[in-house]
Amino acid sequence: MAKVVIGSVADFLENEPTKVACALGTLCVIRTADGFRAVDDMCPHETASLSEGEYYDDTDELECPLHASTFDCRSGEPTEPPATEAVKVYDVSVEGDSVTVTG
Repeated sequence: MAKVVIGSVADFLENEPTKVACALGTLCVIRTADGFRAVDDMCPHETASLSEGEYYDDTDELECPLHASTFDCRSGEPTEPPATEAVKVYDVSVEGDSVTVTG
């Protein structure tokens, strides 16, 4: 599996989806109160960037800006239609001040 540094902790605002292009593809990265989440940035239902959607910290879900499908950020599974396919989830770690994604 590839391990890629995608930035420093300070590059990400808490609860704000951020688009990150890296060797693994284009990801939507979210800094949460308890760590980081990373999923593929493209909604599997329609061509829409999930990083332009809303993140809900109370449910750990990401909402697509196009049709309001939501995805569980830990599993990638859709939690609200119309999306029926999961998004790929990546492991994220913090080493010092560097945010690293594995996929």
